[in-house]
Amino acid sequence: MVSRTVNKRTKERRAFYTVHLHITNVCRPALERCRALAGRGSIYVCETPKRQTHRQKLRWQVSGPSACTTLRRVLSYLFIKHAQAVLALEAQSLSTRGRRNPHHDRLEAIRLELQRLKRE
Repeated sequence: MVSRTVNKRTKERRAFYTVHLHITNVCRPALERCRALAGRGSIYVCETPKRQTHRQKLRWQVSGPSACTTLRRVLSYLFIKHAQAVLALEAQSLSTRGRRNPHHDRLEAIRLELQRLKRE
């Protein structure tokens, strides 16, 4: 996932783009293993179960360059999410901090394409 952030306090129109990698599961040990392999990230509760028979969802998340490092390590194993991972890596390579980004249009196109791929 690539998110866009706009500074609301200063009403600045420039957007900053960040890559996020997250895995949702009901098995805490599996997510602990992801965190151990990546060397970073946070695990938190997504939502409470809707029914008594459902288990609680947990999510492991890592952002920014750490997310891209993890994606590069697992890219060869991905076959369903491969296209999304490649786009996220491209977005991270184009993103800049603290100055106008000449790649704003491409980053926005990547963000929208990732949203479309997520719905498929």
